[in-house]
Amino acid sequence: MDFRWLFGWMLPYNFGLLKLIRERYIPEEAVNTFVLQDFGLPLKKLKAGIEFFHDEVDIYPLWLCPAKAMDTGPVQAIKDPANDPIHVDIGIYGYCQKPDFNPKECLRRMEKYVRDNDGYQVSSN
Repeated sequence: MDFRWLFGWMLPYNFGLLKLIRERYIPEEAVNTFVLQDFGLPLKKLKAGIEFFHDEVDIYPLWLCPAKAMDTGPVQAIKDPANDPIHVDIGIYGYCQKPDFNPKECLRRMEKYVRDNDGYQVSSN
């Protein structure tokens, strides 16, 4: 039998309802300290990138997914695929426990670091 036929009534399709549930039942501190970001960096800059992200958010485990850089396709942010043939998607998912964590400022610093190191922000949509 189809899962949705049996249990579909339990799955909320309305994102407004999900937001309402989140606002009512999850503390604001938890919502504001959750990081959900993916960045791509050339393999040769991976170690420095991990050290930077450790200093910024200290969230583990990290998602590391290597990929071959292509000069065509959806990711046009790779500057020189011939020079940097392997890129790594670094996924940061979790709660930041740092007491002085500011999500907007932290995201700006991470985005700048990635741009300055021939990387790119992976779309979250």
